[in-house]
Amino acid sequence: MWPNDPDGAATADAKTGMPPALEAAGYAVVNPGLFTQGTEDFSSVINKFKAEGCECLVGTWTPPDFANFWKQCVQQGFNPKSTAIARAILTRPDMDAVGDIANGLCLEVWWEKSWPFKSALTGLTCQGIVDAWTASNPGPYTPALGLTGGGGFDVVTDVVKRTANLDDPASYVEAIKATNLETILGPVKFDAPFANCALSPLVGGQWIGKVGSWERVIVDNSGYPGIATTGEIVDRTTL
Repeated sequence: MWPNDPDGAATADAKTGMPPALEAAGYAVVNPGLFTQGTEDFSSVINKFKAEGCECLVGTWTPPDFANFWKQCVQQGFNPKSTAIARAILTRPDMDAVGDIANGLCLEVWWEKSWPFKSALTGLTCQGIVDAWTASNPGPYTPALGLTGGGGFDVVTDVVKRTANLDDPASYVEAIKATNLETILGPVKFDAPFANCALSPLVGGQWIGKVGSWERVIVDNSGYPGIATTGEIVDRTTL
């Protein structure tokens, strides 16, 4: 289930998006079409999923849209065994907005305190950067702390050090393209199959807990075995 925005259109693309990858893995895809952000009534979509006997839910939402959608799923008896919720439940406040009914939802994990990396700039481990954050901030940390914060600063500092001419924009471009750095986010090297992109590690996670005390557990590291799992996946319909 994907929204009618750039992220949604790209992910739902029948040739280059998620559907062909899911089908190649043996799943039958039921796509009700792109939905409009801000939709208040998802009954028609939920009824379609129920009628088709859908057991898994994959999609991209904003936090408010997903909170609304999931509450209606629970009210209308749509109870998928497995989920992969993108963008909508990345943080603990996002989960609090959904409520205790969010227990067991799965998501992609960009970065977590248990990851085995350290900052090229400060030498802090992932746990260390979280400890430093929580020592001076009352709110919970988010994956952005390692993704755009720690990892971003690691790369930017390295690029500036290697830029041949600080007054020449082209020199920065060449320095970025030549980046090959171990960071708090993991290895960063611009050798992805897409131009001017570096792929960062991504693992599967599951939220376990309740409002005010969510734990983001790493349950699938098949795409990056160097990152340890921190728990076993739980059938959310048993929680």
